[in-house]
Amino acid sequence: MDRPQPLEAWREDIGIARGWIDALQCEGLIDEATFRALDAEIDAAVAKWDGVAPE
Repeated sequence: MDRPQPLEAWREDIGIARGWIDALQCEGLIDEATFRALDAEIDAAVAKWDGVAPE
């Protein structure tokens, strides 16, 4: 099996992070505002990365 390229691996990690915050909210461990704040932080990191990383 081929190892994922760094950008592909990073995007996989982002998907995992989004899954975790979704699970935390579904279990009632974080509220909607916290969920939205964490999701916005992920979006900001993705936008920053996409702006500097070559495809």
